[in-house]
Amino acid sequence: MNGEGTDKTGTAHPNPQKWTTLDLGGMGLKNISGDLFRYNFLTALYVNHNNLQHLSPDVCHLRNLTILDASGNKLTSIPPELGMLTNLKELLLVDNGLMTLPAEMGTLFQLEILALEGNPLNESLKSLLQQEGTEAVINYLRENCTGNERCFLNRAHGSKKKCVRFSWKGMKIGAPTFDSFLFLNLSFC
Repeated sequence: MNGEGTDKTGTAHPNPQKWTTLDLGGMGLKNISGDLFRYNFLTALYVNHNNLQHLSPDVCHLRNLTILDASGNKLTSIPPELGMLTNLKELLLVDNGLMTLPAEMGTLFQLEILALEGNPLNESLKSLLQQEGTEAVINYLRENCTGNERCFLNRAHGSKKKCVRFSWKGMKIGAPTFDSFLFLNLSFC
């Protein structure tokens, strides 16, 4: 490659993405543009210390995220679609208004750090996180799922906005990835 997107034969190649981290922290944001969720090459997204009241369900398109920091906002809930970010290793949600977490977060098998300090969490989750840690919370969410179906955008159909319903009622999940889990339980709506 000669640095201009072509190889020695003159064949054009798309330039590889050179940045993978986006820091929008402390900017006073009240909303995030939907265009942000097209940056599926991101591995780290910092939207901390803003005035966000919700995260869009479209966050599920950022499948390569390993770090998501939404601390210091005004979040009172987390979208269930966050459970599709199976590469997440750090989820920082400190100092928001979260009282509970969606059961779909039980699919975050790689999560190493779940920071929830400063939220009015229900006592069972708070106690479990403090005493046994992140892995125990993820296991609890997975094992105590109510079996309710959730509708997600089917990434294979892109902008056609087809959705996929899944349920894991009564199942103990041991699959290492969310995709393996979905393979067993898909139905199209």
